[in-house]
Amino acid sequence: MNAHVPQTGAATVVASTAAERPSAWVLLRSGRRLDLFAPTPDAWTDEDLALSLARVPRWAGQSRWDRPLTVAQHSLLVLTLREQEGPLAPAIALRELLHDADEAWLGEVLRPVKPYLGDGYLALACGLQAAIAARYRLPPWTAPAYAAHKRADHVAAASEAVHVIGWAVREVADVLGIQAVPRMLDPLPPQPGCAAWEPWPAALAAGRFLVRLRALLQAAGVAADPACPAAVPEQAPAGSGPAPTRVYVESGDHQQSIEGEVIGGERCGRQLGLRQPVHRPHRRRRHPGSGLGVPGRRAGGSTCPRQPTPCASIGGCHPGAAGLTGAGLGGGTNSTHQFGGGP
Repeated sequence: MNAHVPQTGAATVVASTAAERPSAWVLLRSGRRLDLFAPTPDAWTDEDLALSLARVPRWAGQSRWDRPLTVAQHSLLVLTLREQEGPLAPAIALRELLHDADEAWLGEVLRPVKPYLGDGYLALACGLQAAIAARYRLPPWTAPAYAAHKRADHVAAASEAVHVIGWAVREVADVLGIQAVPRMLDPLPPQPGCAAWEPWPAALAAGRFLVRLRALLQAAGVAADPACPAAVPEQAPAGSGPAPTRVYVESGDHQQSIEGEVIGGERCGRQLGLRQPVHRPHRRRRHPGSGLGVPGRRAGGSTCPRQPTPCASIGGCHPGAAGLTGAGLGGGTNSTHQFGGGP
């Protein structure tokens, strides 16, 4: 789907004080708390992630079935398509499964619409992707791996457009701009009570996603859920302490991804040839009810060390045809979050 994107300038860096930035707390089913403006890798459980992805619809919630397709089922589809091409190392398979994990709390947005959501959306997505990459130790993308991922992602989107939404095969390319041939046979194994390509109930999608996630975590040697719940940031007086920096990246070419990344404390813009330093100030936190304003302090006196987290899509930069990439659990359909085409 070829959408017009307003022409904008190069990347800009804008600073704002902590007092100007509101908090955006999400109370998860596990009882943990996630601040969308300052996500940490220990802010959710694996069950929280699976359930959230299983409740987020793709394709603006549209479906020719009784239920919409969820991001959890889509993620499993992309992983299955990649596995059909050949064996994947556990960490690589994990990166495929989690390519859209940031959408668990930001929701899924049609790609042509994303440029119109502005820089704030990009900043939120980048922060979540960084926390997810750190939590699950996702490896950086290489150019061949990213190209293979996008092929599978496009095939998944094309197939969903035909079998779930009801687009004609010829419209996949002509109307949606997805340059991939839809599969006729559903790559996912049949599920009880569901026909081929039928969207799964949320509980089923969450369960299947969680089973694969845990198996891959064990195979990859990634630790189970962190025991430390996310702390609530202490409200610092206005004007006190260093100002955190927000980074905004803009691009006027609708064929490009307009994502950015923060790697090793730097914001990297490959398409624009930019490399801007990003200030990551120390933040004081306190656990609810602890009354203690020390970094990482919890009720009862225990602490959870908090390490600086590089903000990168799925653990790294998306090279290749995406242009300026990196925020997506990137590319992740929207892990890479390219604009133009299907969801």
